[in-house]
Amino acid sequence: MFHGMWILGFVALLPFVLREIPMAALGAILVVTGWRLVSLHHARHLFSHYGVLPAFIWAATLVTVVAADLLTGVLVGIGLSMLELVPHARGLKLKVSEGAEGAQHAINLSGAATFVSLPKLSDTLERAPAGTPVRLDVSGLRTVDHTCSELIKDWFQRRRAAGDSVELLGGRGKTAALAH
Repeated sequence: MFHGMWILGFVALLPFVLREIPMAALGAILVVTGWRLVSLHHARHLFSHYGVLPAFIWAATLVTVVAADLLTGVLVGIGLSMLELVPHARGLKLKVSEGAEGAQHAINLSGAATFVSLPKLSDTLERAPAGTPVRLDVSGLRTVDHTCSELIKDWFQRRRAAGDSVELLGGRGKTAALAH
């Protein structure tokens, strides 16, 4: 974030200074920065855990950023991610119910957990009180995309690392992806 703010500040406030820097040097900085942002490990993780489509979206975004420009690459990535939602377009709503059930905090998810509902899912998981056992029921989810799966997995690992008890209920395919 700070890197982006520094660049924006220089471009907006000091464009005359940027004109004095050789384009080849600016290009080299962009190449080095871009290379550091590219994680082949992440691409292999997407492919092995979530299949061809998320890895293809990652690769297409990368190629478009390099071949065209950053804005075009980001737009291609967003557009391809939207295509991932087409099979589920009729029911993209994530339904959440939560509350205390005895001594534990119960969270029930149903519908579709996609990147569209990521903020809602994140807020729900973060509201779970610390130090309280949590039961997360994903059995009502029809689909879980890789972004929500990663969010749940990371939240699950943070809760477990903090010593909190977390119980995950759901269909075999969903929990296998979420628990690993």
